[in-house]
Amino acid sequence: MVARYYRSDACGTDSNIGYLIRRSALLLTEHIESVFRDRNISFTQWLALKILGKAGPLSLHELCCHIGYDPATVSRAVEGLCADGLVARARSTTDRRSVALSLTPKGKSYVQKHSAIALCELNVLLEGFSREEADALIALMQRVLAKLVALQHKRRGADNLSTRRRAS
Repeated sequence: MVARYYRSDACGTDSNIGYLIRRSALLLTEHIESVFRDRNISFTQWLALKILGKAGPLSLHELCCHIGYDPATVSRAVEGLCADGLVARARSTTDRRSVALSLTPKGKSYVQKHSAIALCELNVLLEGFSREEADALIALMQRVLAKLVALQHKRRGADNLSTRRRAS
């Protein structure tokens, strides 16, 4: 277990995990955007299709949480997907305010047809890594993600508690 890995006297961007993750995410997004540009789909839309294909019907809020983008960005992406017939909206039978988003048959076909392209690009990213290194990288990133999700839940719980205290 690493205790206090970073010190104020030795934390450049070349070893700052936050910077490295953020920079990698930006470059990956830019790269995938360029790959899908000829297919008239954005990276946000591709993520939405993949997540809806895997997680099933989701509300816009749930989809935003999965993608990690703001509601306005995801809503615009979903609008385009609905206009193209790849995603359908269905109003909840129990709560008229709630709308579930799901893939249409055309959306499912699109994901199946184009998944190989995205996988090819991810494999290009891992070229030069051994299988063990790639597995280790993925496992470490999963641990970082799990830690960040736990911190987010903890923070939101604390935020909710302080809001309730102020309201009383």
